[in-house]
Amino acid sequence: MITRLRPDPRHAWDGDLAASATSELEIRRSRFISHLARCADEGQARGFVEAVRERYPDARHHCSAYVVAVAGAHDVEHSSDDGEPAGTAGRPMLDVLKAADLGCVCVVVVRYFGGVLLGTGGLVRAYTDATREVLTGLPVVRSRARQLLEVEAEHGDAGVLEHGLQQLGLAPLTREYTGRLTRFTVAAADADELGARMSELSAGRAAVHLLGPIEVEEPAGTL
Repeated sequence: MITRLRPDPRHAWDGDLAASATSELEIRRSRFISHLARCADEGQARGFVEAVRERYPDARHHCSAYVVAVAGAHDVEHSSDDGEPAGTAGRPMLDVLKAADLGCVCVVVVRYFGGVLLGTGGLVRAYTDATREVLTGLPVVRSRARQLLEVEAEHGDAGVLEHGLQQLGLAPLTREYTGRLTRFTVAAADADELGARMSELSAGRAAVHLLGPIEVEEPAGTL
């Protein structure tokens, strides 16, 4: 079962910074501008970092961190201090993402130097706070592994079957009407339980076919 949180799809990186979550902090005259977006892979994350860099070409630092998925392997984690003292920016930003259990996400913190040195401890706190600030109130979804099933039933049974799905907290993903039959797909954690329930409600007339695993996203509130 996949449980890691992800930013809501509305924050998915598609080349437009307007979709990214943003925040800004001023700390001892330095400006810290944060951008965060959902990124499906490392290529998207790198593209997002470059887009933020192009948006603020006169800033001294464009520090970044991301956690992205790789099919069949562990997540890729990466951070960059971009000229700040080693370990004072990118790594603290990455630690915030990991503490929030976030995946498929990239954050970039742009710093306009205000003339006051913060010291290593001050920089760690500043980049940590800037990342936490952009996460505050961020809508997130939870990714889970489910089984995709197709339910085939007569039109007369379709209504009672869908009501049964609602009682299980499920809803059809697709519907198709062919002749006297209704077909719909549903993602469920327990294929056997769903099959038994559909058979019971239709007096054995419904047929349930296992199509294979699927990943679904469920709203998980905000950070």
